[in-house]
Amino acid sequence: MIWVIAALSILLGPLVFAFLTGMMMARSRQTTRSIWLKASRKSVWGVLTNFASQADWRREIKHIERVERGGEVLWREHLHFGPPLTLLAVELERFHKLERKIVDSNLPFQGSWLYELSDEKSGTRVRVTESIEVSNPALRFLNRLNGSQSKSLKLLLESIARRFKDSPRIEV
Repeated sequence: MIWVIAALSILLGPLVFAFLTGMMMARSRQTTRSIWLKASRKSVWGVLTNFASQADWRREIKHIERVERGGEVLWREHLHFGPPLTLLAVELERFHKLERKIVDSNLPFQGSWLYELSDEKSGTRVRVTESIEVSNPALRFLNRLNGSQSKSLKLLLESIARRFKDSPRIEV
């Protein structure tokens, strides 16, 4: 009987630890990073709002499909890792601000990305604020453990820089 208890402790101990540690972590987080590009703001806006072609320059996306739901046009990104994400794009200010929000309610996380474009040094400053909420405590712990808290944002900005054949100098 002692062997069964020991085996269960060894198997379940890390899960319980991850869950309890995750319970103490913040449920939501916000990260902002920016990058400067040589391209014009209008050109950058055109690339960022052409959702159908983002799989051509974003390595983490296998393919994208257009989805219409309740009169709104949504975009479903099928990723190389993780579940597909269905996103709604809200244009806050043409050529300046764009927000994309996850609209899937069945995921263990929710998120949005606010893109802010401004003219700077004969180019464009792209500032992205990622707001994520993770409901599952164990997943919060795992995200912190593997450093994925800012990986997706870094990957996005590097992809944008590559699309414009620019060097990815990401700034905090």
